[in-house]
Amino acid sequence: MKKSIRIGRAPVDPQTPSISAHDGSLSCPKPWDALEATATPGIRYCSDCGKNVFQVNTTEEVREAGLLERCIAIADDSAHARAHDSATNTHDTRPMTPPNRIHFAGNPWPEGHPVKEFRWTASVRNNEVWFDLHLRSEDYDAEREIDEPEDEDIDYPSDWDAPGVWTNYHRCTLSSTAWGDGGGFAVCALSDFSLAHIDGLEVSIDLPPPEDMEDNVFHIYLLGHDAAAHHRIRFDRIAGTDRFDITWTGKIALAYAGDYTYKYDFSARLHNVEAPRIPA
Repeated sequence: MKKSIRIGRAPVDPQTPSISAHDGSLSCPKPWDALEATATPGIRYCSDCGKNVFQVNTTEEVREAGLLERCIAIADDSAHARAHDSATNTHDTRPMTPPNRIHFAGNPWPEGHPVKEFRWTASVRNNEVWFDLHLRSEDYDAEREIDEPEDEDIDYPSDWDAPGVWTNYHRCTLSSTAWGDGGGFAVCALSDFSLAHIDGLEVSIDLPPPEDMEDNVFHIYLLGHDAAAHHRIRFDRIAGTDRFDITWTGKIALAYAGDYTYKYDFSARLHNVEAPRIPA
């Protein structure tokens, strides 16, 4: 029997009961098969509303899409739907384990890239707790090399679409500490800080971005020294531990190539990250 796929705007909080794949909340009447195929597997285009629709499977992907205000397609037999049904019927305590990966929407690797290094640190300034984050990916082609024909001159729409441009710059570093003294972002008053306080915390950073990209909280080396802003970062505590799952989304401008518009989406999922210790 053909599986059912529901389509609609992703919720920011996929834990609420209204996000079952087969209830009425994903209420777009247009079927997945009627959407226009794109060059990226799992992404189709809706000509009615002029938006891309992203096929998702897990609860983490639903949340990520909600943060990016995306339309999604999700099947009745997805991991998210199974987890929802288990929670509704026979509470399933098995944790979902998302990979530590970073995705750059529409680049030549729709499967994303492994995260090689991630650091979450904290400091105290003027009786406030501040966080810094540092992420470095594996080489872009670490898991899958893309062979381009040597005898063909392929005219890619932009550097973003060209595998050779990506591999020329090797890997990504996205960090509030790698360049300069480290700025970071304020979280709460020191007296309010606790693991319970962080649980479910979602912060927006450089939204809107500063006029001067040098003032951005996070700097990025992607296809050269580019710019990152419009960050949304969520911290979800793993029950009974001092560890967290972190969802991080934002937008990139290819500033190194002279394009200063934040029009490229990125998303990262980090699993089982130890919370930082607050300096005495």
